[in-house]
Amino acid sequence: KDYKLAIKRGLKIDLWEQTVASLADGIFLPEKNKDHALTGILKLYQSI
Repeated sequence: KDYKLAIKRGLKIDLWEQTVASLADGIFLPEKNKDHALTGILKLYQSI
């Protein structure tokens, strides 16, 4: 669903595919793509 929505919105799908492929190959993500602290109501879902 998210993939189709991203295409519909005109987002950069090639960047998303690169990131997913890197994770699948066991390559660590660059610092700019790393997990960050959530705030507000989403804070409860950080560890999921």
